Formats: sequence, C-alpha cells, structure tokens
Amino acid sequence: MWGILGDDRRMEAFRETLVDCQLFDIGFSGVCFTWERGNLPETNIRERLDRGLRMRNHCLLILNTKKALHFTGSRKFHFEAWWTLEDFSEKVIREAWEVTGGTLLEKLRKLQICLEDWSRKNRQHREGLKKKLMQEMEDLVGRERNDETLAKIIDTKIHLNLEIDKDEMYWEQRERQNWSSSGIKTQLSFTDSEADKHNFDTGYKGRFGDRGGNLFKSKGVTDSCKVLDGIEKTVTQEDNEFLLAPYRADEIQVALEGMGPTKAPGADGFPALFFQRYWHVVGQDVIAFCLGILNNNQEFGDFNNTDIVLILKVPKPTHLVNFRPISLCSVIYKVVAKTIANRLQKIIDKCIDKVQSAFVPGRLITDNVLLAYKILHTLKQKRSGKKGVMVVKLDMSKAYDRAEWGFLEVVITKLGFPKDWTELLHRCITSVRYTVNINERKGNLFQPSRGLRQGDPLSPFLFLMCSEGLSSLMRTSMKRGSIKGVKASRKGPAISHLLFADDCIHFGEASPKGARILKDILQDYEKCSGQCVNFSKSIVFFSSNTIEEDKAIVSRLLGVRIASNPEKYLGLLNMIGRRKKESFQNLLDRISMRIDGWSNKMLSQRGKEVFIKSVLQAIPIFAMSYFLLPKSLCKKMESQFANFWWQKGKGRKGIHWCQWSHLCRPKNEGGLGFRNMAQFNTAMLAKQGWRFLENPKSLVAQVFKAKYLPNSDFLNSQLGSRNSYAWRSIWAARGILEKGLIWKVGTGSSISIVNDVWVPDLVNSSSSDNKVEVLINRQTREWNREEIEYTFGADEVDKFLRIPLAQSPHDDFLVWRGEPTGVFLVKSTYKLLQSLDPIAYAVNLSLKKLTSDSSCPRCGLGSETLSHLFRDCSVLVDMWPYLTEIQLIQEINGDFQQWLTSCFAFMSLDLCRLFCVALWALWGIGTLGFMKGEAHLSASGVVARDNTGSVLVSKSRVHEKVCSAFAAEALACREAIQLGTDMQEKNVIIEGDSLTVIKKCRQDSIDRSQIGSYIFDIHQKKSVFSRLSFDFIPRSGNILAHLIAKDSLKNRRELYLERGVPLYAEAQARNDSIREPD
Repeated sequence: MWGILGDDRRMEAFRETLVDCQLFDIGFSGVCFTWERGNLPETNIRERLDRGLRMRNHCLLILNTKKALHFTGSRKFHFEAWWTLEDFSEKVIREAWEVTGGTLLEKLRKLQICLEDWSRKNRQHREGLKKKLMQEMEDLVGRERNDETLAKIIDTKIHLNLEIDKDEMYWEQRERQNWSSSGIKTQLSFTDSEADKHNFDTGYKGRFGDRGGNLFKSKGVTDSCKVLDGIEKTVTQEDNEFLLAPYRADEIQVALEGMGPTKAPGADGFPALFFQRYWHVVGQDVIAFCLGILNNNQEFGDFNNTDIVLILKVPKPTHLVNFRPISLCSVIYKVVAKTIANRLQKIIDKCIDKVQSAFVPGRLITDNVLLAYKILHTLKQKRSGKKGVMVVKLDMSKAYDRAEWGFLEVVITKLGFPKDWTELLHRCITSVRYTVNINERKGNLFQPSRGLRQGDPLSPFLFLMCSEGLSSLMRTSMKRGSIKGVKASRKGPAISHLLFADDCIHFGEASPKGARILKDILQDYEKCSGQCVNFSKSIVFFSSNTIEEDKAIVSRLLGVRIASNPEKYLGLLNMIGRRKKESFQNLLDRISMRIDGWSNKMLSQRGKEVFIKSVLQAIPIFAMSYFLLPKSLCKKMESQFANFWWQKGKGRKGIHWCQWSHLCRPKNEGGLGFRNMAQFNTAMLAKQGWRFLENPKSLVAQVFKAKYLPNSDFLNSQLGSRNSYAWRSIWAARGILEKGLIWKVGTGSSISIVNDVWVPDLVNSSSSDNKVEVLINRQTREWNREEIEYTFGADEVDKFLRIPLAQSPHDDFLVWRGEPTGVFLVKSTYKLLQSLDPIAYAVNLSLKKLTSDSSCPRCGLGSETLSHLFRDCSVLVDMWPYLTEIQLIQEINGDFQQWLTSCFAFMSLDLCRLFCVALWALWGIGTLGFMKGEAHLSASGVVARDNTGSVLVSKSRVHEKVCSAFAAEALACREAIQLGTDMQEKNVIIEGDSLTVIKKCRQDSIDRSQIGSYIFDIHQKKSVFSRLSFDFIPRSGNILAHLIAKDSLKNRRELYLERGVPLYAEAQARNDSIREPD
C-alpha cells in the first residue's frame, strides 16, 4: 500500500525469468505485507517485499537419524542475565534476602531456591506472553491504519522487543563470548549434537577424575637452597605496612566492579552481574563476609569450591592433554582474591626479574618480542668466533597445575613479604576443592595439594613468583660464570633467558658444557617448584658459527630437536629476511580465509563495517606493533577489504563507488572510519618509541639504547648502519613523535630553551642555549617575569605565565599533546597522521578535545574552520576590500585548500607575496584577540567543617594566569589540602565537584595532563595526614564554596575567616547545616 511504484519493464523481465525457470510463488499465511514504515496514518507505507519461490517438482525431505537422548544428573543453578530485565526480579530477591537469616552462604542458597521457583513460574508466563504478543502484532498489522491502531502497534512492539532482548541475553550468556571471540571453542559452548555431549560425558568425566588427582597431587619440595640463593629481599617495611593495612569496603567494591558481568560463574551459579546489579540489596553482607576473611582470618567455607571445565586445545581431542582445565571460582572468592591482587600489583614490579614481561604493570609482551628479535638478529650476523650460541625454546608442561605450594611459600617469604600476609595467600590457594564439570554435569569433589587455578585473580602473580625460581638459578649461574648469556652489543646487558608467564627462551653457549649446565638448572628447578619441561615440544636453534658436532651433542643431551630457524616466538616470526612480502604473506592468507568464511553470509553493509573493523583489520595489528610492513602489502590488505566491502556475494564483484581512502576518513568528515593500514602501522610503531622514552630503565630500552642510542635519546637518534628490521621500523615513526611531544616543566634543568619544544607556538628568541631553569625563580617556584621579557620580549610573557609550575620541584618529562591526559595513545597518533593539519583553529582544537566550543570567538556566526577564519569571518575579512589588487578572492568557492590553490593560480609573484602577508596578518589578529581577550583569572573557595558539619574556616584565593577552568578546579583542590595542612589536621576528607580532578588525586601514578603540576603538589602533601580521602560530590552539595569563590573573583579580594562565613553566604551555610552530615 502506497509507496513508490516499481519499474514496469524491470518487473516484467523478472516475471519472465520466473516463468523460464519454472518457479512459482508458494504463497503466504497471515498478513501479506512484509515491510512497513511510518508511525502516522498519512505517512504509513506497507509493502510485500519478500516472497518464497519453488519449483513444481520440488519435494522437501526431512531426515532425522538422531535418537533423542535423555541424560541423568542434576543441572547446576545459573543466575540468568535476562532476569535483570524482569520488573519483579528485584522484589523477589529483596524479599528472599531480607527474610532469610544466617550466613551469606545460607542466604545465597535460599535465594537459589526462590529464584528457581520464581523462574519456573515466570518461564511459563513468558512463553504465553510472547505468543500472545506475536498474535496481537499479527492481528494489528492486518488492520486499517489509524492513530489508535498505530499506537497499539508501537506499544506491542516495545513489549515484544523486550521479550526478544531477554532471549538474546539468554543465548549470549551461554555462548561465552569472552572465549569464542579469541578463537578457542569451549566445552561449555554449543556442540553439534546432544549425542556428542553424551559421549563426552561418559568418556572423560571418570578419566579426568583419575588423571586430575595425579596432576594436582604434590610430589613434595626438595632442598630449595640453590633456588633461594639468587633471590633477594626486595619488599620493604613500607610495602609491608601497605599490604597489612586493614582492608576497606571501597576496595571490595572496586574489585567487584572490575569483573566481567556475565563471565562463567562458580559453583554457586551467581555471576558478577548479580552482585553488581543488586549491590544495594546484598552489598553489606558481601562486604562483611569479605572483610571478615581479609581482616579477621575468617574461613572461605564452600565459597572456595571450584568447578573445572575443559577447554579444547585442538578441534578433535583424543587425549586429556588436548584439553585446558579452566577453574570457575565463585564471585565471592574472586572478590577477595582480586582485592588482595590489587594491592600486590602495586609492588610486584620490584619482586620480579626484568626478563619476565607478563602481568607486571609497565611491561608488555612487545618487550620480549623485540628483545628476542634483536638477539636473534645479532646471532644471525655472528658468522665467526670459536664459540657458538644456542637458543632453546622451552615448553613447560601444565605449568599452573604443577606449581608446588610449599615452594611458593618459601619464595614469598624470601622476597620479604610479612608472615600474616603470606598466611592469607596460603589460605586462598590451599582451601580449594575441585569438581569436574562436563557439560554442566558435576563430578565428585576432591582436594588438590598443589597447583594454581587458571581463573583465580591471584594466580598470575603467584606464578610469577614461582618462575622467579628459574630466574634465580640463571642469575646465580651468570654470577659464577657458568653461563654467560648473550649481548646484543658490547656495552649492552647480557641476557640468559626471557620469560612471558610460562613461555621461556634460553640463550647460552652452544657446547656440551652449556647443555649440561642448562639441564642441571632445569632439573633443580623442577625438583623445587614442580615445573616440568616437555622436551619433545622444545626446540634448539644455533648461531651460524656453531659446528655440526656441537649441534648434535647439545641436541642429544637436552633431548630436543634442532630447528633451522627459531620459528615463531609469542606468535610472531623471529627471522625476517629481505623478502618481507613473503614473510608476511601469512597475513594476507588469514584475511582471505576469514573473508571466504563470511562471503556466503548475507551481511548488511553495517554488518560488513563491523566485520572489517573488528575482525579483518585486527589481524595484522600484532605484526604492526613491531615491524613496518611494506606499503605494497598494506595496499593489498586494503584491496581485500575494499573488494569485500563492495562485493554482492561470493564471487560477485561489486562496483567500487569511491576510493578506499575516502572510506578511511573519519565519519565526521564523510568517511566510514576504516583504517589506513600504513598510517596505523606508523602509529603502532610510535608507541614503541614512546615506551623507550617513558621507561628508559626497562630491559628492552637498555638493550636498544646500548646498541643504537649510546649517546642520545630516541628523539635525537640516528638510524645508523647494520641495524635490525625492528629498529628500522621503530625509527621510522620517530617523526610523528617529534610532532606530538612537548616537555612538561618541572625543574627545567633538562629542557633546552631553544632546541626543545616546551611552549606551544613559541617564536624564536635571542637567548643562547640555556636551560629553562634560568627562567624560574627557585625560591618562589614561579616564573621570572623579568628574565622572560628580556629573553623573549613582552609579547610572549603570557604564554609562559600560564604554564603551571609545581610548588615542589620534580623532574621534567615529555607528554603527548594529542591527549588531555598527556599519555600517548595510538588512537590520537593515528588521528594526527590522518589530519595532517597542525593549525590550532577552534574546530581542530575541539576534535582534539582541547576545547569544547568550536564556534568562532570573534563573530560567533559559525564554526572556526580555516575557510571561515581567512575568508568568511565578518570581523576579520573587512581588510580584503582594502587590498584592491586581490579583492576577487572572496568570490572563489571551495574548501580552504582549493581556495588557496585557486588564489595562487591567477596571481603574479608580487601579489602572491602580498597575499601571504595578508594571511599571516589575519592569523595573528585572530589568535592575538582570542588569547589576550581573557583575563585568565580564577578563584578557589574552600570551606572546612568538623564532623558535625559546623564551619571551622572559610577561605578564598584569587589565582592569575590560569590556563583553563580545569586547572582552576585543580588549584582549588590544592588550596583545600593546603588548608588542612595549615590547620594541622590529621584526618581529612577532601570533597569536590570535579570528578576528573578527584580521580587524579586518588591515583598514585604520575599525572601528565595539563594540571599535572598541581596534582603532583597534592600527592606530595598526602604523607602529612594519617587518613586522607578524596570524595566526589555534586555541584548542588558544594554551593557554599562556589559562592565564596564567585564573590572573590568578582571583587578581586581574598578571604580567610575562622568559625564562620561571610554575610552573603550565611543563608546557604544554614541550609547546609540542615543536611545530615556524612
């Protein structure tokens, strides 16, 4: 009904085709229309777009050879995610929780019964409701359209969509997207048939119980003196005080919020979503139980019972070794463990050797890949010398499951951790009881005596301490001279091994002696820790100067096979020669394989967009992090993406309506936001250069600096000769780093006034190459105005005075201009490469989140683009009529580049010079008026209260040369903590209405943002207080402080008043006193 009439000629051709193919319409049941649009009678359109066709002689056969299987055994309780969409679910939970008494475990068990009973009744109601809604929708669609009918259709659609959403949540929760997205198929995921499940149940449940008992059974710890000799005490008394401080309720909540809502639940069946969604109901009981364990040595009880599920390692498993056991811990246990892990994470760096890159903050997998590649590149060039070098890749068998608890305890003690904290860890890992869960059928409970759970938040950190035993043996052998390791350069550090969790690669002398020493180290490590090397899966690679006899002896002694190259390390090729296209052909093949698998699927353009961005363009990211891919390879990948985007089906090439580069533009510029692969490759490599600058003490930075940067930093480095492919790739991104980095002034002793970038848009000066410290008054920690005027002139003074300086000196450091946080991000680097537009007009500043207003600050009649600034702004372009020789330029249309090109095309050389001078004058006038039109003043208002809410002090202060409102909020927070210091208070709560500033104050890391200097001062004063917390409150709860600040700014006067507030604020103070104090 209604709509645009079709093309009669095309429809006639279609009908003839149906006749020729002997295809007939099979008809329909219900409403004939399959598409509808418009919610008003006058705009409503309905059409029959979809039809089913068949051949006259076609007969449908349904063959079912599968016998229905009925399984015995009880299914475990699962809290369904879709229950949170039910209106009455919270009422059921609240009533069951409040009525039931007893412990947390008893309440959860009672709640299980109530929810199962409610769910059983609700399921029957839902099935009937869904059928009813579908019947109503079918009936409504067939009626004539009027306002009442359309309103009923909309209301029915809303309720029907809600029921569909519940179904989608049901299946999403079961698909375990966090596993299937990584390409690992899970036994909990869908299988092809119920018979397969049944066979799996009967074939493996009992066998895993027997094998599992042996796998998790301790073999005892032998003398561990050799291992402990190389471990030093690294945990300080201050660290121990931090670890042993009483745990708080907010730490429990932070741990819970950091969990995936619908990740597989533990034995009790409650996922994190339940506790997050109904925290207001169950939160107090959870906090009390968790703090009882953490602070009062309370036992876990059944909350530490853990289900083991088996994840397939191969598509068709034949043995138990083809499965990976994953532990499903209860959320309550994980909250406790994650709370402990959050504290441990802050000091783990000092406990673990630099060769270990997994799970340690500040270390990445990229570190090990770059180190391995650099060392192998060195070995490849080593063609002479008497002693060869071997590279042994060791495969650890069931590393987590074999970790001995006794060994862990002695290592933790030797590192210097306190006894009470060690006992808490011991209770977490030893109170566990396992049950094997095969297709949701549970086996018998058994008690392990060793092993760490994959799924326990503590396990990664505990395994690092276990692997520290191997590093200890390696360090001891190097000190004794038994093994020497390998150097990438003469002055670089010697490296004997690299670790990424349980993945180990060893570098040593390729000789019988070197092989025996390595074998002894591994045997000592196995006797103490339980870790066992699978030599049948391990390989050895030799440098070019190793003789064949030594290769054979080493291979025989170690029991490993010889490889002609080190194959892959952490999923990436280690040896890349001159034929780079062939080396990376695998990327093109993987992209083609993914495309072939989806070409037959009827994906919409929106579906294709998601698939290209999330799947196809993610394939080469890992390689792009280390290597500069050939441009021809990037073009081929983009060609694959484009062909898939435009194709109409498998083998049907579509029309490319525009260039791929147009689709790579941001969506706000008319593109679709696909990645330009070459530019994204450069952005990924720039991250490695940033890490060299940010973490110069990391092992990878030390190795590369000794080889390529002996006398300079990365920004001032030269490419050099005889360099590796990895270094050439990283060095290629140096240019974009230079454009995006700027110095943050601390002491100023590391920054050159002339040669370094530290003030945006700084004009040249007459100064010699002094350091910035000469421009700072050391006593007051303020800028020296006279020195700045002498060096740069009076016009430049405001730029310097608006740069924040911390009251407490700190080191200078580099920050990234593309992000408000000052921290390098690949995303902003890619945007910088894409834009190639470094001019700071308002629209550009808004895109880079440096301002929220993109309108022209002069005329206010439009956004400040380059075209608006130089051609269209009514305030600035009044000068063009005075330049009669070039007054026609305003009549030329197009964007700024087209306008500029056209202007130059018809001008003579002299007019071009005049035109450029005019453009420069316009830019100067525009920016000068914008920057100097502001007074850059702010005022901070601070109100100090006691625990009853009475005002102790009201204070205000006016600040000059403040760079932004954001900085003004940080200054106010610094004034608040300074007031607490002046009042000599020990227990202080700072409340503010800027959430960003409050979050920065809570963190302990270096803040690189615009307000980093003020945050540094706040952190420096924390130690003065016994208890200091930063709380966010809404603006409505901070009106009194704002009133005081507003009056101070208006009258340019400061205030300090004890036991009261100014007269104009007394009414607000009385209103505040009525509120119940926190």
